[in-house]
Amino acid sequence: MQTLYTMNLERHAQIHPRVLLHQFDGAIDAGNAANLATEQLLTTLPGKAVATFNIDALIDYRSRRPTISYDHGKFLEATHPSLTLELLRDDNGEEFLFLHGDEPDYRWDELSNAIIHLVRSLGVTTAMGMAGIPMPVPHTRPTQVYEHGQHVPDDPNHPKTFGYMEFPAAYGNYLELRLGQAGFDSRGVSASVPHYLLRDDFPQSASALLRAIAKSINLALPVGDLEANSITNLNAIETEVANRPEVAALVQALEKQYDKSLDSVLSPPPDLSLQNADLNDTDLDTLTAQLEAFLESNNSGNGPRQGPNNSGNATNQEPNHDQPEA
Repeated sequence: MQTLYTMNLERHAQIHPRVLLHQFDGAIDAGNAANLATEQLLTTLPGKAVATFNIDALIDYRSRRPTISYDHGKFLEATHPSLTLELLRDDNGEEFLFLHGDEPDYRWDELSNAIIHLVRSLGVTTAMGMAGIPMPVPHTRPTQVYEHGQHVPDDPNHPKTFGYMEFPAAYGNYLELRLGQAGFDSRGVSASVPHYLLRDDFPQSASALLRAIAKSINLALPVGDLEANSITNLNAIETEVANRPEVAALVQALEKQYDKSLDSVLSPPPDLSLQNADLNDTDLDTLTAQLEAFLESNNSGNGPRQGPNNSGNATNQEPNHDQPEA
């Protein structure tokens, strides 16, 4: 039987994480929101590997092939998919675990059992995943974040969550469920991303994810780079849209739908789910296709990724109202 992970900690190392964050590449992540949030954490917070997982046992290389380098008549090296559990320290010095890497193709139950055993042995009590989800919202409005989980309190100030649905699970969804069934306080956050930016970087939603995680489970997470990049990204999109009146009209239709949901003085919070979209006879599919085609043709949303400048903090910090609020 193959071992699914290898411990990297020194034998007598003492760590005390109460929180596990998890994020997996491969499933839908609109706007690369969770990937951008992951990159922000890994480039701004100190950390070290706790365990590495056996990718040979988990990944179908025909679906995610290793990258191999070639130079002047010879192959040099191969870069494989990876799945790693790291110990990070937030901006207040609190330790937490972060499981990140490629979504497994195989052995979901066995992997979940291994993760549950491992993080429980390290003292974890709370777990949280994250993702970006495409929704009929304009880029000109604040990002809505939906929190879900078996122990999430009903907060009237949070956006409405979706009703009953069935859909193909991502491994992050599955792990959230399994952790909850195993007795952990298992949660997840999903940030709305405009449909037409589905395949573009949308750092505004990544910043919103980290702020929501920080608030929900009391971690101090860096968001300054993401928020600065959000301004650059939104300005670039606005410049492109301003040069195309027909596209601007479509964005205005989405703005009208969004604002209509706020007519009740923000109580209850807006329900922006697809089944409630009403664009006054504007065909949502056509609108989305036109916006997406336009923005992709102009390569919008592909600004620089977040660097190591650790400016801004996701806890105990009021939003700068001169900037777009995530």
